[in-house]
Amino acid sequence: MIDSSRIGCAIYVPGMSSYTLEPFVVDDKWFLHHLTTENLFIPFVLPDGWKDTWDEDPTSLSGDTASFDEAVMLANCISYDHEVPTVVQPFADGRAPSYDAVGFPRKWIDPGKSYAEALITASEAAVDVRFTDCLRFRYSDDSLNEFGGRFQGKAEPLAMYGMALRQVDLLAEYLCLYRICEWADGVNGKKFINNNVDAIAGHDFGELWLEHLTLERERPKRNVFEEYQERAVGRLEALRTGGEEDIGKYLYGFRNGLAHGKSDLLVQDFGASVDRVAQELPLLRLLCRLAIAG
Repeated sequence: MIDSSRIGCAIYVPGMSSYTLEPFVVDDKWFLHHLTTENLFIPFVLPDGWKDTWDEDPTSLSGDTASFDEAVMLANCISYDHEVPTVVQPFADGRAPSYDAVGFPRKWIDPGKSYAEALITASEAAVDVRFTDCLRFRYSDDSLNEFGGRFQGKAEPLAMYGMALRQVDLLAEYLCLYRICEWADGVNGKKFINNNVDAIAGHDFGELWLEHLTLERERPKRNVFEEYQERAVGRLEALRTGGEEDIGKYLYGFRNGLAHGKSDLLVQDFGASVDRVAQELPLLRLLCRLAIAG
């Protein structure tokens, strides 16, 4: 039996087809054990020489798990690979809450877990905004499990990408994504955008399958990245047809309207402003993926 008292945290991954979820190894360092009754993964530490001695039974491990910071990095990598928000939640009681609620003590509720559960509810809502059905878990492809090689030096943009995915408000999502373009060129993002926007059409973003949940033997499915690519390329063509040549300056204008309170403001009006920003999200999202993958 796994000693739960030694588990510091777990990673919640919403939006996945449950039958595709499975445990997986990352960097020959971590074993992410899947709790089959929930969308939770426990990041166990693998011992040296584990390939020669381990029988893939998590109860035979030392019981040591990733630190909270290490689990956050693992969670951000999973988010990037699956386009879903993840939540790192304390496994045991007693962690101080990040948000101190106003009101009266509720001794029957652990405040640290309560905040994590609120984030989980929000993450599920964010998934529902973006997808109609469930996604296939991708880590049966072992080449994706080399997080260290794929994401070396990318902790900051991965964290920003994960933060963007947690947003239900599309205006907040845009602002979170644009910061990755700023990270990419170290200034305001415009140079990175103009240098890379034409690479979107020919880039292979991989496969992330969305499966339509029907009773049919062969479930209809769509590659999410191809869908984003088609929308982004179509939007780029429309902008240029309309005379917009400096795409970096154009997207930066939305960023300023959201980030500043001086002029040309963009605010949540539940209508035209949201529609204007939403149509640019596929283009901006794939630019961010290029920045992180590059």
